[in-house]
Amino acid sequence: MKTNLFTRSFAKFAVVGALLIAVGVVAAEDVTVPTGGSPLNVNPDSITFDPLLTADTGSAQGGLVPNNAFNSGVQSSFYYTDVNLIHGMGEIIAGFNNDNGSTIDLTNGPSNGGIGARTGIRSSWSGRYLVNLPGDDLVVTDNGSAGGIEYYVIRVKPVDDVVSNFYYSPQDAFQDSNGIDDGAPGPVGDVGDFLTAFDLSDLGYATCATFEYVEFYEMLTSDQFDSTGYGFVGGGTTRFYRPPLLDQIDTIFGGLISQFFDADIGFVFARNAANLVNIASANLESTTGDDCSQVP
Repeated sequence: MKTNLFTRSFAKFAVVGALLIAVGVVAAEDVTVPTGGSPLNVNPDSITFDPLLTADTGSAQGGLVPNNAFNSGVQSSFYYTDVNLIHGMGEIIAGFNNDNGSTIDLTNGPSNGGIGARTGIRSSWSGRYLVNLPGDDLVVTDNGSAGGIEYYVIRVKPVDDVVSNFYYSPQDAFQDSNGIDDGAPGPVGDVGDFLTAFDLSDLGYATCATFEYVEFYEMLTSDQFDSTGYGFVGGGTTRFYRPPLLDQIDTIFGGLISQFFDADIGFVFARNAANLVNIASANLESTTGDDCSQVP
C-alpha cells in the first residue's frame, strides 16, 4: 500500500543498482539492471504490473486544449514490449497518430503550468470498471528526463458516487525509455518515464469499490497538503513532497516554476487483470477480505 511505501526508511533510495519495472512480460517479474551508467533505472519498491492492461479511452478536461502531444520515444524500447502503443494518452486524446506511445501535456502550454485554472485529462477502460483491491491498483507513466520531475494530481469517480478530491502521490520510479544516453539534463542524460503506483485504498475506498474513470490534472503552485507533503489537496499548509532518490537525479529544479507543473501523461495501466471488471456484471463483494468476486 502507498501508506506503507512512504513510511519506509529512505536509506535504500541511495542504492544505484535498482530494479527495472518489468513492463515487457505479462506475468511481470522484477528484472535486475546493472549498477550505475546508462540506462538509468530507479525502482526501489520493485513495482511490477501487467503491460496489457492499458486504459483505452480518454478525453480532455477542465478546459484543456489537447494540442500539446508528442512522441514519448518508447516505440524503440524493449521495455515496452507487449504494451499497445496506440493507447498512449497523446494518441487517444489529441489524435497524435504515430503509434509511438505518445504522451499529452496536462496544461495548455508549459508556461501555464501550476498557475492557471486546473486542466487535465480523463482515462478509462472500454466496457470495464476499475476495481480497488488490496495493494496498488493503478500504475501511471509520465514522460520526462531524469533531470526534470514534473508534478500532477489525480481524482477518481466511483460508480454511483461523486468524484473524489484531488490527490497527490510522489513518483515511485524512473525508467529509461530507450536504453541510451540522450543528452538530456540529468546525471546520465536519460529520457524516459516516471512511474507512480496508486493504491485506491489510500484515497479512502473500500476493497471491491469500482470506478468509472480516473482523471489526471496539473498540480498548482498553491496546492498544500498535510505534514507528509502528499495525499489530498487542501489537507494542511505543507508544500508538496519530493522523493529523496528522485530528488537526487532532479538536477535542474529551481523553485516553484511552471515547467515542473506540466506533466506529460503517457500510459495508464490497471495493476492486474483482477483490477478490471466488465461493466455489465460489476456487482462485487469481498469473499475473503482480500479478493473480490462477481455475484448475481
